[in-house]
Amino acid sequence: MTLSGYLALAEGVAYEALGADAVVLHLGSGTYYRLNEVATRIFESIAVSGEFSQVRSSMLQDFEIGGKALDADIAVLIDELIDLGLVVRVE
Repeated sequence: MTLSGYLALAEGVAYEALGADAVVLHLGSGTYYRLNEVATRIFESIAVSGEFSQVRSSMLQDFEIGGKALDADIAVLIDELIDLGLVVRVE
């Protein structure tokens, strides 16, 4: 995954925070997913801004993790969210 550009929640995706975690529902398939605290923060950052640099900056402020490790973790999660049809790249 390229660690730049914009992302958005896919059409037909809804989510609800449950404390530090969240539940995400893909309305088209009826499938739901539970996100842990870190995944929830990334997902919410995508919903608010969508710009990768803003997502990354938000995570650097909130968690004590190095830039390269953070980039790798974000890339893995974003790829998974895209594969599940919950997030899309915006051109």
